[in-house]
Amino acid sequence: PLNINREDFFNIFNSLPAENKGLSLWKLIQDSFIGLSPQSAKEVVLQANLSPEMNASEASGTDLEMLWTSFNRIVTNIENYNFQPALFLNPLSKKIKTWSIIDSVQFPKYHKRTFNEANSCLESLFTELEKEREILSMQNKLDQIIRKNMLKIDNKIKDCQKKLEEVKNCEKYKISGELIKANLSSIKRGDREIITINYYSPRQENIIIPLNNKLTPLDNARLYFKKYRKTKDSFQIIFEQLKSHQLKLAQLTELQKLYEQEINSLPNLLKIYNNLTKLGWAKKTTAPLKKAKKETNRLQPAKYISKDGWEIYVGKNNLQNNFLTFKLASGNDTWLHAKNIQGSHIIIKNKGSKQSLPLGTLIQAANLAAYFSKAKKDNKVLVDYTFKKYLKKPKNAKPGMVIYSQEKSLWIKVDPEEIRSMKKVSQK
Repeated sequence: PLNINREDFFNIFNSLPAENKGLSLWKLIQDSFIGLSPQSAKEVVLQANLSPEMNASEASGTDLEMLWTSFNRIVTNIENYNFQPALFLNPLSKKIKTWSIIDSVQFPKYHKRTFNEANSCLESLFTELEKEREILSMQNKLDQIIRKNMLKIDNKIKDCQKKLEEVKNCEKYKISGELIKANLSSIKRGDREIITINYYSPRQENIIIPLNNKLTPLDNARLYFKKYRKTKDSFQIIFEQLKSHQLKLAQLTELQKLYEQEINSLPNLLKIYNNLTKLGWAKKTTAPLKKAKKETNRLQPAKYISKDGWEIYVGKNNLQNNFLTFKLASGNDTWLHAKNIQGSHIIIKNKGSKQSLPLGTLIQAANLAAYFSKAKKDNKVLVDYTFKKYLKKPKNAKPGMVIYSQEKSLWIKVDPEEIRSMKKVSQK
């Protein structure tokens, strides 16, 4: 492309063969110059203020002049090593969309990271691509571990619930034993059943109780009491197993929530993997893990400024909730949480004894509590609030668990736009 002149460039469009008349501008330019990428060909068209998808056969003389000017400018910059290397990253995921050594106008919605030298750009490109590969690998590993174990635990919970359903009627054995004892005088050895009034039922209906004809009436009663005790003990064991499985599922759910929040952060994904390892859900890795940020950064909650200028903090997970409520907050700070719903701890920092909490700030904080809870899609959410000094952490409770008193409540309608309008402070 570097040796072409204006006349040769125009001839590409003025003498189009029949098979090329349906090509778009960018495609014709790419096909006409060896080594020109689709991205570069589209760049030529866009910098001429034309649409890349415009049919090449429809280009006017003015269009061709603009195309030549754009093409010649880009080629001249390359000839003179006038590079403007840059990476283009997705503003949300931070993943690389593409890179370019020339000034590019193709990706206005992407974050542009510029470099002074092409080598620096390429080094950063390879570093970012390697990081993305590591992130993708860890994402796949975590997703598989969490989903597999959640399914496994969910099946165990269903199995326990089924068994509980089978043994929940243990009281009927006790009642049968009591009714046999009450009718010992009317039962003979060899009887196969007894028909008697069920005095333990409000309806006082007749009940048929099967008997073992080889046992005495008293031994039949004892047999039913034995079944009662065995079934009751079994019920307690299964119930404790159910609670244990439900706790494990809650732990996995919390880690899944954290995983979804930190899905593009390799250090945080590694921490989640470490947590899964400690809980016995994943095997210890022999590969050296990259150093994560400092503990304080890991625990740092989100910070907002209310419209009245008050600081509001939001915990994003159980660890942050625990740190926020029991480390960062003071006694007279206001604590908020969606009532009886899993969600974030919210703290409004007290400005001093002489300043009362503005209603607008309280409503904004309650909106955050509702939004960062599992009830965020409900029409209205009930939010509790009280002073931090009225909170206690139960003994041996997992991080984020609290009991509180002296609370007040208010209904809040979740308003995402209100949250987006709040000033969010970057935490270092």
